[in-house]
Amino acid sequence: MLAMTSTLVACGDEDDGDDDGASADGASSNGDGASASASASDTNGSQGLGDGVTDCSSGAFGDVVCQAGQYCDDMVLSICENGCLSNDNCTSDQTCEKASGEDVGSCQNTAPGGPTEEEFCMKVLTCDPSGTMELCSMLYAGTNEACHQCIDAGNCGDINEGSCNADCGF
Repeated sequence: MLAMTSTLVACGDEDDGDDDGASADGASSNGDGASASASASDTNGSQGLGDGVTDCSSGAFGDVVCQAGQYCDDMVLSICENGCLSNDNCTSDQTCEKASGEDVGSCQNTAPGGPTEEEFCMKVLTCDPSGTMELCSMLYAGTNEACHQCIDAGNCGDINEGSCNADCGF
């Protein structure tokens, strides 16, 4: 029936060290002494400009900003990639949700409006009595509001047949 997964936006390739002014190992300085490729797990030198927009300007390519839902993958080449490294890459009504062990996540809405975790889990456990509240809580935390609303509004037969799989990212 419902399997616990989390949807992530795929990352682009790391800098391969082509003739772009990078050092021999393919890394480049992002201005704070750290290499740009080594700092991919943090904000990669990009500065939050507010409401999810981050600076990805190197100077060579003019002013480049990554929009909400993107992060600066390469400060030297001013490359924005889809996904988020922290809440700085998301709008104020979203959080950066990452699967366990992943560095890149996706922005998920936090605005109220969908079913609460209790409402969601009541429906899930009604449709699948073999589940547990702990698993349901993890499913709720790992999925977005569209998934929550689909499951809450659906009937068990359709849900168990996968009618919400697209909304839930399965």
